[in-house]
Amino acid sequence: MKLRKLNIALVICAGLAISFNANAQNEQRERKGPPSADKIIEKLDTDKDGKLSLEEVKADDRKRMADNFDKIDSDGDGYITKEELEAMQEKRKQKMNKE
Repeated sequence: MKLRKLNIALVICAGLAISFNANAQNEQRERKGPPSADKIIEKLDTDKDGKLSLEEVKADDRKRMADNFDKIDSDGDGYITKEELEAMQEKRKQKMNKE
């Protein structure tokens, strides 16, 4: 009888632990969101000039960004700046909010 109660208690504790872990992971994902423009440039800007060339984007295997490079590079100078990335992220955010 005591063993049965102990087993039931262990099952309940395991279930609670799994549930707590799943909720914590979901909350973390919700808070994380997409990387900031600063983080993207920091990661991809290999020559550290503060902007991204098409070669830098391709070198990191960012196919979607490379395919849309000309759209993101709004002034057409051949580089993506922090401001251009932020503008693209804002457009994407507004589009997602409409859907």
